[in-house]
Amino acid sequence: MRLKYLICFFLIVFFSFAVFAILGEGTEIRNTYINEDYLEGKVNMSLDNESIDADLRGVFSGIYEYKVGLVDFLEENNLSYSCSPANCEDDYQVSGGETDKSFELNGEKFIGILLNGRNIEIKDFEFDVSSSAVSSCTSQLQIDILNDKEVNWVNDKFLLENCGSEIKSTCSNSFPVSVLIDQTPYCEQINLSFGPAFEVSMGIEKSGGSFYSGILNAYIYDKNGNNVGECELSNPASGRSKCVIEYANKKEQEHFVCVSLKEGEASEAYRLNANLLESCGFHGDPAVFPELVASYDIKVLQQKYSGVGSFSFDEEVFSEQNNRDLEDYFNAYLQERYSGDCSQGCVIPIRFSGGSQTVSVSDLDLDYDVQGGSGLSENNFYNAGRTAARINSDFFVFDLSNVNYSLPKINGNYTFELFLNYKKIFGEEISVFYSSLSGSVVRQIYPSSVAVANPTLFTIFIDPFLDTSGMTFRWDFGDGFSQTTSKNKIVYTYSEIGNYTLKVTLLNGIEEIGSANFDIKAESPKEAINLTLTDYEESVEKIQSRIEGLNERYREVFDEELALQEIKSDLENFRAEYNDLISDSGTLDSDYVYLMEQIVNFEIPLSVQPSQITNVEFINDLDNINLYEIENLFDDSNYGDENAYANAIVKWFVDNIDGKLNQEVWTVYYPTYSEDILTKFNVRISPRESLDYLGYFVVNESSDVLIFDSEYNFSEENNGVSGLTIDFLGESVIGFAKRGNVAVFDEVVFYLTPELDVLDVEEGSFTRPNDLKGWLLLLGALALLFLLALAFYVFLQEWYKKNYEGYLFKNRADLYNLIYFIRNAKRQRIEEKEIKKKLRKSKWKGEQVNYALKKLSGKRIGMWEIPILRFREKKKIEQEMRRRKRII
Repeated sequence: MRLKYLICFFLIVFFSFAVFAILGEGTEIRNTYINEDYLEGKVNMSLDNESIDADLRGVFSGIYEYKVGLVDFLEENNLSYSCSPANCEDDYQVSGGETDKSFELNGEKFIGILLNGRNIEIKDFEFDVSSSAVSSCTSQLQIDILNDKEVNWVNDKFLLENCGSEIKSTCSNSFPVSVLIDQTPYCEQINLSFGPAFEVSMGIEKSGGSFYSGILNAYIYDKNGNNVGECELSNPASGRSKCVIEYANKKEQEHFVCVSLKEGEASEAYRLNANLLESCGFHGDPAVFPELVASYDIKVLQQKYSGVGSFSFDEEVFSEQNNRDLEDYFNAYLQERYSGDCSQGCVIPIRFSGGSQTVSVSDLDLDYDVQGGSGLSENNFYNAGRTAARINSDFFVFDLSNVNYSLPKINGNYTFELFLNYKKIFGEEISVFYSSLSGSVVRQIYPSSVAVANPTLFTIFIDPFLDTSGMTFRWDFGDGFSQTTSKNKIVYTYSEIGNYTLKVTLLNGIEEIGSANFDIKAESPKEAINLTLTDYEESVEKIQSRIEGLNERYREVFDEELALQEIKSDLENFRAEYNDLISDSGTLDSDYVYLMEQIVNFEIPLSVQPSQITNVEFINDLDNINLYEIENLFDDSNYGDENAYANAIVKWFVDNIDGKLNQEVWTVYYPTYSEDILTKFNVRISPRESLDYLGYFVVNESSDVLIFDSEYNFSEENNGVSGLTIDFLGESVIGFAKRGNVAVFDEVVFYLTPELDVLDVEEGSFTRPNDLKGWLLLLGALALLFLLALAFYVFLQEWYKKNYEGYLFKNRADLYNLIYFIRNAKRQRIEEKEIKKKLRKSKWKGEQVNYALKKLSGKRIGMWEIPILRFREKKKIEQEMRRRKRII
């Protein structure tokens, strides 16, 4: 009975705090898209107590996701809404007041101070802080009073130890001249990192005389021209003059680092190295911010943060780091957020952020006056929880076209789902199609010349990459008769001689997908034969001309597949038979009809053209790089750790190469079907600058299978892998083809790498195959024991993986569905952290997600792994990925 009441209580609480987006009538989504980029449709909805942080997320079949902030969308489209609180800002809830509070920090933590009363005015504020954080090159602790995203305090205690490398401007390191230092500052614009203090280093020359301390000063100015720190530069006898400026920089941003003679000093003995042709600095007053016209030899080094220890956060500390009055800061907040009325309680939030440490706060002394009394104080710290503001609205029309939800770039059927954060609003099936050629998706009719009074089979050709399942064809024959079919064929008889316009429309329900008009000649059988043969002969000539425009190596494939000379011979035979019928005065109409039927049933190619053209960026895929292939093909084995080198190759490619890939699938169209003959690839490799070393282009196919567009100097093949040596002095274009319709990066895989010795990779423990015959003769027995142990270990390793995998995935298909999603997400450049987050939201266990990620990348799972069977696993994964791709 107690459980029953507990469940009822839970349901009441849940529905009290539930948030909803309510759909209204008029919600509709366009279902079919031809050669278009964005989703279209309208959603009639209202908002009820929705979080201000919510996102409108559009998801296509769980793979492609796009989102836009709810508030951003409402404001950009001038849609009205209201908030709670009314100012649409965060609210806070507090609990557990204590005079002393300690907490473990590793990220961020909120505490709050609670005030009560009307017309509050704060008079004084301070509290003590202590932290266990030790010295570090990164800021250990930050304090943000009011949680307004402005850090109000950072550790400003430092050690005279340099952190990181020198920080300088974006200009060159060449300083061919020197300029005389005077009392007008020479300043360099430098992006300073976080730091408690900075060592300033300047290339200063001194001519003659003694050095007098205090003559030269270095300064740091913020981007508004305010002087935030200065120091006296040392003797430049060593060629550089240095000093440390105590300035706790709380935000990485541009500063001006300057040098000048101290006020009242005059000397012509000091000169600063400069480059007057660059534009990162100026000679003038930083408060005026003159034009950047030169560059100066000025650099800085961040100093190390000392341990935080204990300190008091008070008016003086706040003013030093913020240049404003703390009490005014608080009172302005209370007026703007609460209008000074804290009769229902006002919360002053304090956000602590930083690495792992123990933080303690104590001795709060907050003095304030209220309406009707003065001299009040507060000394309790509370646990504070941030709660986002809530949005409410009446019904409004949400136009999806204003959100720019990009459609998937692969043809297919998808389920589009709209979410408000992770609450599903609705789902709808859509179809996406990208025509490979310009013009209508309705391409061609066959035949265009027919014999009158003779039933004729008409075939309409549709772009082959459009899925017409569930669609219909409406045929308007131009003689007042129309008919609808579910297939692209129909038998029709024209009863009278004449010229007709046949219109064919492709429909998805009542939505028109595409249409085209065709001229049809209905002739006597005698004339129809002549026109049809003429059309055939012209088609063959056009195909012949189109093929002759291809590379001669590709032409050979079409000559072999099409046998055009045989087709020409057959057409000549038809023409001769037709001429015999004409010359015979006893020829009947039925004789012409019989010959016409033979000609119509003759499978002649009507056209040859690309049916799919793809232009994409070519990038190296880490999973495709194989150092054994590189060694066997090019005898380049200057590598150590395999994974480190593969990562270095990918990084080299991203830093140095722009790659483009053009893919064309060439298709032959026959009267009743089409056939993919050849897939052409053109890989364009463009170094961003000339490189003085060679590289290797590796393809996972034998040169006997691939058809290259010219003579290339192939390296010796190894297990069906081909390789070319290329230089990077300029742009290279590698052209090759393979018979049939070939999926790039799936069936044909290739990658690019430089000579391995140009990669800066730390040597590891990767072992190359060696000739072990001599060792085997000496250590045969030992080797046999080793092999037996290895076999036993591999057996244990595979037994463990199989059972562990079975434990995680009762249904094996779930594993490969998960891998397929991860691989597609990575190809969209979604970070692994975001992938995990999405999958956890979809109820996948963290252990399952980590297992799938490791299996996809070939990483160790469980036991230390001997990768003897890794190739088989990789092949199995690729087979499953292709199978799912075909299903989609």
